[in-house]
Amino acid sequence: MVLIETVGVGQAEVGIAAMADTTMVIVAPGLGDAIQAAKAGILEIGDVFVVNKSDKPGAQEAVRDLRGMIAMARRGEG
Repeated sequence: MVLIETVGVGQAEVGIAAMADTTMVIVAPGLGDAIQAAKAGILEIGDVFVVNKSDKPGAQEAVRDLRGMIAMARRGEG
């Protein structure tokens, strides 16, 4: 098994997904990562979505935001 960790959300990281069997998108609460992920188009290529530091304030909001954006992307609205 080979794990590849990228430095963050951006177009270069989206390109790596073509070489991966499974792509995991990790966001942290309160940092606006979910919005950045949507802007970078990474939500469309993610297989697994994780809210890191889920014990921190804003974790539930991050989960809610991710679920909403994933649903919109799957419906072609995002």
